[in-house]
Amino acid sequence: MLAVNKIDDPSHEHRIDEFYSLGIADIVGVSALQNRGIEELLECALTGLPATHLEPKKAPQEISIAILGRSNVGKSTLLNSFLQQNRSLVSDAYAT
Repeated sequence: MLAVNKIDDPSHEHRIDEFYSLGIADIVGVSALQNRGIEELLECALTGLPATHLEPKKAPQEISIAILGRSNVGKSTLLNSFLQQNRSLVSDAYAT
């Protein structure tokens, strides 16, 4: 599954077309800044996972994810949107 960020409105949907060449079947266009497509992304991510019934004392297992992309494509904004808090801060203070 692949999420393509900065799809801020329906007129930007064509931007995901180039990513189909990667051979990934499930591609979801999102806008982390505008919270667009996030629900669809989460539904797609959870599809196929086994349903579990957790006992109240057990915490859910952690999962690992990777957010990859070029500079200034909204990776930090996407992460902050998922977490619903500002955990990732960006600065160009050390950029060369």
